[in-house]
Amino acid sequence: MDLNYIFIKLMRHKWLILFVPVIAAVITFFATYFLHKEYQSTAKLSTGFTIKQGVNIDDELGDYRDVIVGFNNMIEMMRSDVILAQVSYKLALHDLETASPFRIQNDSVIKELNISKEFIRNELESKLDSTAILSRSDEEEFKVVELLKQYGYLSWQIREKLSVTRNSGTDYISIGYTSEDPYL
Repeated sequence: MDLNYIFIKLMRHKWLILFVPVIAAVITFFATYFLHKEYQSTAKLSTGFTIKQGVNIDDELGDYRDVIVGFNNMIEMMRSDVILAQVSYKLALHDLETASPFRIQNDSVIKELNISKEFIRNELESKLDSTAILSRSDEEEFKVVELLKQYGYLSWQIREKLSVTRNSGTDYISIGYTSEDPYL
């Protein structure tokens, strides 16, 4: 086979050769253009668990176990309802108090729940200061919980988009969150 023969064969099918990549590019453009935009925020936290002040040769296995338990406890604490509730309250307060909220406020929901923004603010600040969780058994607090649910700020809603993992072999914990707002 010579190059001339290959060139003639390619020229016979030039429209097919050009058509397939163009169609693939158009399909890819339309498939990605209408996708819901999501943003991933990540942070790394140095824990200090693996830093040794002194070396104890006799208890090396115990030290390793203590490091693993320390990492697991830190990860579980970051994913706990108490911590995520505090994050939730701060996010909701930000949305209530700022001109550029992370999530659009729906005043009809507040009116439907028959509570004032001032009450919501006071309740969230009170729970934030006392590191307490809103109670579903209290009627007024339940209304605030329903509002947080509408915003997508309940702890289980945050946990769905949150990842907390240890970077294996390091002293770092990676924290990631996926949201529809690049500033959230």
